[in-house]
Amino acid sequence: MTTKERLLREIDTAPDFLLTQVLEIFLFLKQRLSQQENLGEPVPVLSTEESRLLLDINRGLPVELRDRYQALLQLRTQEALDKTTHRELIELGDRVEALEAKRVQSLLALARMSLTQVMASLGVRSPRAIKVHQ
Repeated sequence: MTTKERLLREIDTAPDFLLTQVLEIFLFLKQRLSQQENLGEPVPVLSTEESRLLLDINRGLPVELRDRYQALLQLRTQEALDKTTHRELIELGDRVEALEAKRVQSLLALARMSLTQVMASLGVRSPRAIKVHQ
């Protein structure tokens, strides 16, 4: 399966709020690449690993999980949970924690990458040192 086919498959199943974020990132990168090409600058490319990590970091909770979890939290606030819904809230809380832990692991993995490597791959330049005249 090509990258484009994988992307289209993911788009078909992604929630709207995630598609909005992905579209904004895509348009930003497309504009930035166009500007760099016009200036004759080298075009930065994220590694497969960096791309995967960034997608993991920005992935939200599945809509159904988020909605049900929010509904159960509201019931808890109203003190309207019975034993079954209380157990469900605990189970969903565990799932939410596991998904958030995965995001944090991806963030840490990205942070472990050399700052220089990440900056270079994103086309970020270090500011020039400021010379102090005495």
